[in-house]
Amino acid sequence: MRHVGLIGTAALTLVLAMMVLSNLPALSGAHAALGAAAPFGSATMRAPNHPAPSHVQYASGTIRPERVSVSPNPNSVRPSDVCTNTPNWVSGSTNFFTDVDVCFSNLYGGSLNFPTVPLQGNLSQWALGFWVNISSNVKIFAANLCLWATSWPTTGLGPQPVAGYDPSQWNSADCKSMIVGTSSGQNPDTASYFVDCYKYFYPGTNLSFMIKVTSGVGQIYSYKTLNETESYSSGYTTYPTWTVYVQAPFASYNFTNDFRVTTTPSVLTHPSYPPNPTQNVQVTLSSFNESGGPPEPIPAAYAVYSVITPGKGGYSTAYSVSFGPSNDTVMTLNSPIQHQPAGTLVSFNITAFRYWDGASHIDQVTSQPFNFTFSSGGILPQPNAPLEVNAILSSTPSVFVPGVTSLPTGTSVNVSVHEPLENVTFTSAEVDFKFTDHGATTIGSIPMTAANANTSFAALPGLPSNTSLAFSVVVKDIAGDADSSGVYTFAETGSPVPALPSGQGFFFVEVYDVATNHLVAGANFTVENLTWFQDAQISPLGFGDLLTNAGTQPDYLSFGTYYLTVHAFGATVQRPITLSGTNPEFTITFYVASSPVTLKTSAPSPVLYTMGGLVGILAAGVTIIPIRRWFQERRAKAEAEQRRVTL
Repeated sequence: MRHVGLIGTAALTLVLAMMVLSNLPALSGAHAALGAAAPFGSATMRAPNHPAPSHVQYASGTIRPERVSVSPNPNSVRPSDVCTNTPNWVSGSTNFFTDVDVCFSNLYGGSLNFPTVPLQGNLSQWALGFWVNISSNVKIFAANLCLWATSWPTTGLGPQPVAGYDPSQWNSADCKSMIVGTSSGQNPDTASYFVDCYKYFYPGTNLSFMIKVTSGVGQIYSYKTLNETESYSSGYTTYPTWTVYVQAPFASYNFTNDFRVTTTPSVLTHPSYPPNPTQNVQVTLSSFNESGGPPEPIPAAYAVYSVITPGKGGYSTAYSVSFGPSNDTVMTLNSPIQHQPAGTLVSFNITAFRYWDGASHIDQVTSQPFNFTFSSGGILPQPNAPLEVNAILSSTPSVFVPGVTSLPTGTSVNVSVHEPLENVTFTSAEVDFKFTDHGATTIGSIPMTAANANTSFAALPGLPSNTSLAFSVVVKDIAGDADSSGVYTFAETGSPVPALPSGQGFFFVEVYDVATNHLVAGANFTVENLTWFQDAQISPLGFGDLLTNAGTQPDYLSFGTYYLTVHAFGATVQRPITLSGTNPEFTITFYVASSPVTLKTSAPSPVLYTMGGLVGILAAGVTIIPIRRWFQERRAKAEAEQRRVTL
């Protein structure tokens, strides 16, 4: 005797091999859309793990699946080909399985090798259906397959009877006529019936059935041989010979057995971090496998949340947001829960489900409510302390150390700042710097990119040889209060690491304003040869080079001659440059003047040279000796270490 809620566990449990339908053609409708998530036949066999069937309570209505049948051709199956045992039905026999041979085949008639005495197990949620085939040694006048089924439980109601397959009618109206051999061109001692899971039995359905056969010898029932029973709390008993669970996308009706829910910031943990008034809340839904195996993809899910605003008499607004991406093991809200004033209460629950043709949402699993309240926090814990006290500074390679860090030429440095308190967020973050090249400097700031509300990063490009960069990190919290780190310095010199590729090199470009004694940021330049060109720009740090797509490492050029064109203060000047094995990496400096410059020399009287309107480009070959001598003195040290092209 078994007590049934869904379908119970048989005394002799034999696992049904799942239908292998990977060779089916592409389908339209629901399966065409869902097939990519779980190919036919890809699910793993497992024993039913739904709750113990003991107290089935039916609602007043029934689940009525409206599906389009796959319409199999009865002539496509030949039971005599797949039923291989030899039955012997004689008068007075009461053993169904000696009188009739039973076998099962897939949609196209191929054998499924199902166990048959009795059959119990799981069927893939993607299975379209299966044939039940019988044969005997006597003429079959009629055969009936009696089926009954209950669906995945409706929230708060438990399993529901499938319309047309009510367990209470298991031995009467729910018996379907099998196709006797004569009606399908087969031998008269065979009969078949296609169980159309695609049309009638959604994933999550528990299906039971038995067979009765009438012949010239008599009438026989499969259930009377095994005498297996299912007892329902409504007071009736059914007698299945076979039970099948069409697998649902979820292992359990209990949400906490199937999923894990996390939020950013963490509002469901201990300790929790209530969001500040400027902070959105993201919810993450992850699939969970209690048995320890790989998690199953989540077909679809949505969250419903209510926002209860303080000071408005408990006024509540409800929202519904879907999770994405579909058919994945980890999903997030497509739109996070939006930030609210301090004291606002938010309550949300989550429903996971599968879209299904003709029934919208099936196999729903709903969570309990989750609650949190927006806080009035969000500022740095110690606003008057250095940033190192309030946040975590890190870099690759490491430069947050005392003294000057020495790095190879052209090494980019990735800098990040992270606030470990999840509900303390940055409104902005930047790197303030001073770049120095033999006395020439650039002072400025680089905005950092927000990875999330409390983490930002910036990529500092690799430096020319024998230059240095001093910098600090500055952040602002939601109150607008700024906090700055100490000053850190790194210098770059020597050969690049890793070594330059064979036959390739690179160069840096600087534009030096003699009127201000600073390097010029933002100037445009072009590098080209007879077949190729690339435009670039001087970085905010005051130098430029051709960069890779990542934007932080130099882009190497093959040895050869190129033309370098610089645009500064309205003027354009071009000069040839050569990369070679003896000179694979160097810096080129263009000297310009943004305003008139007064030059003092040893000549009898001072000479005033006014550089043209916006640009004064001083040529190395100019014949005015005092100007030449002035430039030689200013750049003597730089000329000793770097190759400079002066205009």
